[in-house]
Amino acid sequence: MLENLQGGGNMTQIVDAVYEHGVFRPIHPSESALVEGQEVRLIIETGKAQEILHLAAQVVAGLSTLEVEEVERIATSRSPFFSSSER
Repeated sequence: MLENLQGGGNMTQIVDAVYEHGVFRPIHPSESALVEGQEVRLIIETGKAQEILHLAAQVVAGLSTLEVEEVERIATSRSPFFSSSER
């Protein structure tokens, strides 16, 4: 997966990679806009983190800001998600 995010004169790319023999190897190198020798900054996310973020994005897809805030409020609430009468 390659995703470009631009802002502030810098270009950010999200490139899926595999760590092998001490080196990060892009899974789809032809999609990258990098040139040989170019320095980059890596932020490492494991597959589990990516899976959780993907699932969270699916939960809120198509919701309004108000609805997303309500989902976040419920998710971070210490009270049970379902009332005892709904179980």
